[in-house]
Amino acid sequence: MRRVVSQCGWAVNRQRVEPAGRGYLPPMTNPGEPARSGQSALEQLGAQLAARDEELQTRERLRQARAEVRVERAAEAVAQLEELMAGFWRRIAELAPMAVAYSARRLELEQAVVEWDVEHESIREGAFEQSGWDVLAGAWIRLQQHDSVFEYPGCSSSLWYAKLPGQSQAAWHEVAYNAAEGNAPAEEPFALRDVIKADVAGSPAPANLFPVFPPRPLAGPGLDAFQDRWMGLLAKAAIGDLERPVPGGDDQAGAGEPADEAGHGDAVDHPPNSIIGRLRRLEN
Repeated sequence: MRRVVSQCGWAVNRQRVEPAGRGYLPPMTNPGEPARSGQSALEQLGAQLAARDEELQTRERLRQARAEVRVERAAEAVAQLEELMAGFWRRIAELAPMAVAYSARRLELEQAVVEWDVEHESIREGAFEQSGWDVLAGAWIRLQQHDSVFEYPGCSSSLWYAKLPGQSQAAWHEVAYNAAEGNAPAEEPFALRDVIKADVAGSPAPANLFPVFPPRPLAGPGLDAFQDRWMGLLAKAAIGDLERPVPGGDDQAGAGEPADEAGHGDAVDHPPNSIIGRLRRLEN
């Protein structure tokens, strides 16, 4: 009985010592199962990471493709605006041959200077998030008058190539802005060249800056109206007769006289005070 107890004691002591002394591992019922489970988990994780990486790369490729398309469309829009303004310059030269075109973007007539330029050749997607406009490019047109008794330097407008909410395609639009009372600059209405400010001004939220009229398309009848308004401003500014527009009036940003329905040919009898009449009077 003592030997059995001694053997049991020795056996118990051995079981207590061996795990620490010799690195004893408890037996496993199926030694291969844990290894296969770990391999499967790692393989599944690798597949998930690869799929995620492929999805991210696909999204980036699509983003770059959209950005490249926007740049191409913006370049086409700028070329379209250059052609549009070249036609406007030719129209002014026909009506007032004394007008001097110093470049394709600057023209002088007596005391007036009218010029335009491209401010943003390409605008990133989502830049006009608050207003909801999809704007691809931006430009401006400006009229300056010298030696005026009204002490009014002139005005300007922004030109945005944009697809507005509810429209199916993008087009050039004219928008002039003004500031809250007491903050308006000497030149008013004016163009906004800063994309962030233009976005805020075009949003429904109240802002210090605001458009003085809804966006006016530069296509079809809208193009004729645009050219007619700015020719009216030019005719007034050339003789120092351009006055500061009345807030809320129809003359904001060159909203001058209605377009001449009879056309602009030499056979048309234009009243002396009409836009064409003023330009012809300068010529004589």
